[in-house]
Amino acid sequence: MKHVALSKLGLIRQSNQDRVLAIETPVGFLAMVCDGIGGGNAGDVASQMAVDYFKNSFESLKVLEDDRAVINWFDDSIKAINSKIYKKSMTDIDCKGMGTTVICLVIIQGRALGFNVGDSRLYDYRRQSLNLLSHDQTYAYMMYLENQITKEEADNHPDRNVLMNALGVHRHIEYETIRVPDGWERLMLSSDGLHDYVPLVEIERAFELDLDNTADVLMTKAYEAGGFDNISLVILKGDKDES
Repeated sequence: MKHVALSKLGLIRQSNQDRVLAIETPVGFLAMVCDGIGGGNAGDVASQMAVDYFKNSFESLKVLEDDRAVINWFDDSIKAINSKIYKKSMTDIDCKGMGTTVICLVIIQGRALGFNVGDSRLYDYRRQSLNLLSHDQTYAYMMYLENQITKEEADNHPDRNVLMNALGVHRHIEYETIRVPDGWERLMLSSDGLHDYVPLVEIERAFELDLDNTADVLMTKAYEAGGFDNISLVILKGDKDES
């Protein structure tokens, strides 16, 4: 599975609390982007704990037979690491209030499943069109889903970054399961340091380039937009596109 994974410090940030993961094993392919929250209160600890746990868990797998097996594995894993992060935030004063977003992608036997906690995102690209597959778990997006505001208002709302859900913040975790339609050409996971500042049309245009250049152009555009947040992404293309 050809892929590129990048995470860079924003221009006005003092530390990068984002973490990215992209690994391939005989079982399948796992990618993640985690955006730590909690400011000085160890958001980077939460995001690092998450990617470390999922990496070890995925590498220990012997087989994932089907979508149900993937969902069961993710469910067990997200509940376990949520408990670990939550307990650490409750017992370690330096980590009080920490948490992280999680956007996760698992590919087995050509089938792709995504999982979302927070406002990092999963996109697919097909037929020269970039499509958002995940749903932001934010206060503004909740108002949009309840028909209180329009999508355009949600995208520009002052509370568009106020999270309603994050890993490690509550004792119990909820997440979105995303069944990626077959036929995708590329998939992208991103933190809000990219998609909050670079317009969709510019992100989509970058996908006309080869994989490495797409990632480089997107990083450049995020910096040109001000680089107000850390910028992280994983982009991959399927084996069918290798020929």
